[in-house]
Amino acid sequence: SVLVIAIYSLLFGKRSRLIREFLPYLSILGVYLFWRWQVLGGLGSGATEYVFNFLIQESTWVRILTTFKILGLYLFRLVWPWPLSVDYSFNQISAVSSPLDPGFLVPLVALILLIGAFAATLRRRPVVAFGIAWFLSIGSLIFLNGLFPYGVLFAERLVYLPGIGLALAATSVLARATLEKPIPRVLPFATAAAVVLTAFVWSTVDRNRDWADNLALFSSAVRVSPLSTVSHGNLATELFRLGRYDEAGDHFRQAIAIFPGYAQGHRGLGYVALAKNDPITALDHFRECAILAPDDEETHIAFATALMRLERFEEAREALEYALTLNPRTAKTYHNLGFIASRIGDTNGAIRYYERALTIDPTAPQILLNLGISYESQGRMQEANEMFERFLATPPGRFEKQKAAVRRRMSGG
Repeated sequence: SVLVIAIYSLLFGKRSRLIREFLPYLSILGVYLFWRWQVLGGLGSGATEYVFNFLIQESTWVRILTTFKILGLYLFRLVWPWPLSVDYSFNQISAVSSPLDPGFLVPLVALILLIGAFAATLRRRPVVAFGIAWFLSIGSLIFLNGLFPYGVLFAERLVYLPGIGLALAATSVLARATLEKPIPRVLPFATAAAVVLTAFVWSTVDRNRDWADNLALFSSAVRVSPLSTVSHGNLATELFRLGRYDEAGDHFRQAIAIFPGYAQGHRGLGYVALAKNDPITALDHFRECAILAPDDEETHIAFATALMRLERFEEAREALEYALTLNPRTAKTYHNLGFIASRIGDTNGAIRYYERALTIDPTAPQILLNLGISYESQGRMQEANEMFERFLATPPGRFEKQKAAVRRRMSGG
């Protein structure tokens, strides 16, 4: 908001007072940026992943050319916002490597026209000029994401705020063309506006269907962005959650075919193999994932799970201990170590691990159940019953059969 007001003041206000008037706001901004740098180690939101912005590994020349393509895509979406997608990750948007590529030339012409329109309306139509300046100044913060890669390369939501500027300019032009004009001259503009408005209402209703649930949302993303790695990965993850393992596996494989370095795809195929009771195949996928993302804690935990299925407990314990070096505050890691200890007859060790897991996640049903069983095996019935009662108090879910067994156990049945 401060930037918008500053643009207006710069164009139409007293420029000599601009710095003095906005110095307090600039001071606040400076303090914010300083503390953001201290806390996050930079001004960005974190490391940019190749799959979300592949330009991090491209030359400056390719970044410059592709930045124009991103501008063109945003302008196109403002004019024709259909169909839409929640994801445009690698390789849905291709790089531009030649200045003769239409992906560079068309947006370049559009930019020249916008700058020309700004210059032509600066004195005669200040509202139009302000709207164009709004779009170009605020929009540059996202368009330059290609030249200085951070976050995602392209996302429809990012054009909402700069798009207001072009909407303001267009409204001003339309108002000037229709106000105080005879009805016959206004009718074509009104008809065109009604058609556009109706089309936008229809596209909104159509888009709302995509947000019915995750399956609908990610399915629509794959339809609109069939070359997007993450779109296929998200759909595969949702299909896996719904127990549709074959379809999930197909989309994980499509994601990997688009981007072979997609570690989450290999991990997803490992989970699919585990769900199909094929731990040996799962191990192969988890190994591949660990090569691509050696510091991914979840992969090492999953790798250990497959080893546990094969009763290779010592190897599983080593994988879990390595996972602890990556993150010592994961309840699942300690729970799995407790399970291994219980399987090799080390009940005291199992209890120590379960208790540590419970300090991290005090309401996890599986931890409460297994800790209660371990206490019971040592005759510590008061502590066992406490764990069983807490287990029974957890929300309904996939442990209902175990809860029925615990109730019979506690009642002596």
